[in-house]
Amino acid sequence: MGADPARRRQTVLLLGLPVMYAWLAPRIGIVGLVGVIAYTVGNLVTATGQLTVELFVAYPLAHLPAAHLPATAGLIADDDTMLSTTAFAMLNTEGGLVMLGGPGLLGASLIRHRHSGAHRGAEGPQPRVVAA
Repeated sequence: MGADPARRRQTVLLLGLPVMYAWLAPRIGIVGLVGVIAYTVGNLVTATGQLTVELFVAYPLAHLPAAHLPATAGLIADDDTMLSTTAFAMLNTEGGLVMLGGPGLLGASLIRHRHSGAHRGAEGPQPRVVAA
């Protein structure tokens, strides 16, 4: 049986981010680097954290004998989606905000680079010389 498609996508995404940064590094500067790092950390905290909880916490809790259910019933949310603890909600909220800010910084650095003329070289466009 193959791996869960969500886990495969997450793995490909996290492995692809350094490659994306290496390709964009000459154009994005420090602001873009901070954006890529913020997105990576936010993604690790939210998506990877949720997949880990689903695999190592929610799954074992769902398979406990009925005698243990009253002690663990408050950990699973009413709609059976994820843990219903305040700490887990805060972790996802803060990670999500960091994850949203990262692409914003990356986009701002790309726009700044495009309008700065740095992609044309330090001297700017050279005039054409026509031989007489």
